[in-house]
Amino acid sequence: MRARRGWLWEFSKRIVVVTAAAFFVVQLLAVVHTFVFPESTAMDRILDNMTDVFKAVVVTYGVKAGFENVWKIAKDRRDGDLFSADDSGNSTDL
Repeated sequence: MRARRGWLWEFSKRIVVVTAAAFFVVQLLAVVHTFVFPESTAMDRILDNMTDVFKAVVVTYGVKAGFENVWKIAKDRRDGDLFSADDSGNSTDL
């Protein structure tokens, strides 16, 4: 089960990296296209679509990471890893 979760984690990171790379390649292509054909508006649609895809992937990954962090914190609290039972919250380390 642990290997499967690791694969899913890496897979989601790969999706974000590939989408980001494609986004920046499209941006560079649009800059070059604009210099070569200054009167053309052909890149507008691809820029809009790629921007929407990039935003959706980044937001979805952020939501996924947020949920995973909430679950990890809740699990750590259940397991007692965050605080010991006799921890009063006072620090004497000066």
